[in-house]
Amino acid sequence: MIRAGIVLQSAHIGFWNREIAGDKGGACEYFNEGGTWENVAWTRPKPLLKEIWKGWSKNLRADYIRGNIVRLIRLADELNFLESDTEILLNQAKGKLGITADYLKRLMAKHERAKERLKRIKDPVQELDESALPEEPDKEENPHFAHERVVLLLPYFKDHWRADYELEKSWCQHVGTHWEGIHSNDPFNRALEETYNEIGWAIRDSSTVRCDREGLRRAIGGEMGSPDPKLIPFNNCCLNWETGELIPHSPMLWNRYSLPFDYDPKAPSPKNILDFLKDRLEKDEVIALFRAFVWHVITGRSMKCFLEVSGPGNTGKSVLAALLQAAVGSVNIAATSLQRIEDTTNRFETYKLRGKRLLVCSESQGYSGQMEMLKAITGGDLITAERKNSVAPVDFYFLGGVLLMGNSPVRPSDRSSAVVNRRRSIQVTKVVNATDERQLLERDGAGGFQGELVPELGAFIKWVLEMDPTEARKAISRDITSFARANTEKEILLETDHLARWANERLIFDERASSSVGTSAGLLNDFTDWYQVNVGGKTYGQHNFKDKLVTLLRDVLCAPLPNGSLQKNPYRKREVGSVVPYVRLRDRHEDAGISGVVDWFFHKRVRVTTRNESVNGKRPVGNGRNEGNGISEPRSQCEEESRSEHPQQEPSKKSSGIYE
Repeated sequence: MIRAGIVLQSAHIGFWNREIAGDKGGACEYFNEGGTWENVAWTRPKPLLKEIWKGWSKNLRADYIRGNIVRLIRLADELNFLESDTEILLNQAKGKLGITADYLKRLMAKHERAKERLKRIKDPVQELDESALPEEPDKEENPHFAHERVVLLLPYFKDHWRADYELEKSWCQHVGTHWEGIHSNDPFNRALEETYNEIGWAIRDSSTVRCDREGLRRAIGGEMGSPDPKLIPFNNCCLNWETGELIPHSPMLWNRYSLPFDYDPKAPSPKNILDFLKDRLEKDEVIALFRAFVWHVITGRSMKCFLEVSGPGNTGKSVLAALLQAAVGSVNIAATSLQRIEDTTNRFETYKLRGKRLLVCSESQGYSGQMEMLKAITGGDLITAERKNSVAPVDFYFLGGVLLMGNSPVRPSDRSSAVVNRRRSIQVTKVVNATDERQLLERDGAGGFQGELVPELGAFIKWVLEMDPTEARKAISRDITSFARANTEKEILLETDHLARWANERLIFDERASSSVGTSAGLLNDFTDWYQVNVGGKTYGQHNFKDKLVTLLRDVLCAPLPNGSLQKNPYRKREVGSVVPYVRLRDRHEDAGISGVVDWFFHKRVRVTTRNESVNGKRPVGNGRNEGNGISEPRSQCEEESRSEHPQQEPSKKSSGIYE
C-alpha cells in the first residue's frame, strides 16, 4: 500500500476498516470481504509514526522491511523521538531482519552526513517546507527504486526541460524567455544536483544520477510545440506583430529565441538610427528597401531574393548588418561564406542554416563562381543537409533572408537570370574619416550589443513593423520605381557582368533589326574583340554566347524578345543562321547619343518619373511605333507580369515623363 501511495507522487500509507478485514487485517482480506478503494484512508508516514509513538512500548510488535530502515532513522530524528525509543525501534529491526550493529551505525552516520548537507544549502532566513518535499525512496532491497525516484523528480523538470533526440546528449531548456538548445549532459546534471539540494535527497552516486537522468529523459520526452510565427519575443514580453498585443513569456509559447532588449509600445521614433540610415543610404527608396528586407526577415514572410550590401571600408556596412542581426536575434543567424556554401565537398555546411532566419555571407567581394546553392536557398527549394555522426533525415526548407556583405559586388558565373533577378543591391560609398568614427553598434562579446544605437533597438523594430505589408512587398520587389535603385542595380550589373557591359557599349535596341551571331561581322566576333581589349582571356563559344545574351536581354533586362527555342525562328533564319532579334551593333557616327540596351531598359523599368529626374541619351531607334504602321511596341513577359501585379494607367501624351 505504501508503493501505491508513491505512485500518487509522495509516500502514503493506506488504512481500512478492521471490521471488514477481520483479525488479520491485511489488504487481501479487506478486498476479499468486499472492501473498496473509496473507503481506504491515506496518510503520510510522519503523522502516522507520531501517533504510534504516543502509545509505544517495548512489547509493541512491528514488522520491518530492510529497505525502510533509512526512512525509519530519518523520520525518528525529524519527529524528535527520544533516543531510547529510537534505540528500541532499531534493536527490534536488527533482530527481525538479521542485520548487524555495524550496518546500523553506517546507516546512522549516513543520515548525519545528509543532515549536514541539508543545513548547508538551507536558506538561513526561510526554512524549507519539509512536509511539501518528496521523501527519498530507499535503495536497499527496493526493486522499484529507480522508477520511484523518476516519478518524484518529474514535477521539477517536466515544464522546463525537453529531450532533443537528434543527438544523444542534447536537451532543450526553457531559460525564462525561450527554449535554448543544449548539447551536453552537464547542464542537466547541474539542475539535478540543485534539485537534490532543494529536496534534501542524499543518494547521489554516479550510477543513481545516471539512472535519474536517463529515466527523466524518457519520461520528459522530446515533444515540443511550434512557436507562433506572429510572436516576436523580447526580454520583457512577446509582441504579436499583427495585432500589437503584448504577451507574457511562457514555456508553452515554444519560442526558440529572445531578443536581448526590451520592447516599449510607446517608444518614440528611433531618431539616431534614422539619421544614420539617411546619412549612409541617402535616398528614401534605398532606405525603404533596407526596411522592407528587415520587415520580411522579422515576420518570416517569403521574399525570394537576397540583399547585397557593398562598398569600401569605413562606410557603415557593418552597422547596417548589426542592425539587421539585432532585429533577428543571434540564435537565428547562420554565418558562412559563399565559397563554403557553394562547395559541394562541404557536406555539413548547409546544416548550419536549418531553422535559421538569416544567412550572412561576409567578405563576398572575391567570389566569382556558380551560385546554385544560393538560388536553391532563396528559391524555396528543399535543401539537402547532413549532420555529423548521424544518419537522421535533416533536409529542410530555408524560410529566411540572405545578406551578402563585401567591398564590391559578387561576380556570379551563373548562365541563368535567377541570381541577377533575385539580387537587391545597396551600395554604401561615403567613407567616414578616421577622426569622425564612433561606436554606433557592435557585438559586446556576451550575446548582446553595445554602442550609441543600442537604446533605440526596440524602437527600431517598432519602426520596421509599422511598415505597411503592401508597401514592404512593393519595396522589396524587382519592379523598381525610383531612379536611385535603378541606377544602383544597373551599376552592379555592369560592374559584375562583362557581357552586360559590352552590350551596353555596343548594342542598341531596335525592333526592326535582327543581328547575326556567328558571321564575321556578327555579334560574337564583336564581343570577342571587345573582350580581348577590355578583359583578356578565353571567351564564350557561339552557343553559350547566344544563350547568355538572350538571357540577359529577355530575362534580366526584360527586353521584349520572343519566347521559345533559340534553335528555331525567329532566333535562326535559313539564309543567315543564328540571330538575335531586336538588337543591332552601334554605328559610331549615326548612333551617337543613343542609349545602350542596358541603360534604356533599366530606365524604362522606372514607370514613375519626376520633373527633377532626367535620363541622358536619345530613345533607341523605332521605339514606340513600328514605322508608323499602328503596331504597338512589343512588351516583354516580365513587363506583362509586372503590369498584372501593379496595374498603372499609361501616361498621356501631355505627361512630363521623359519617355513620352
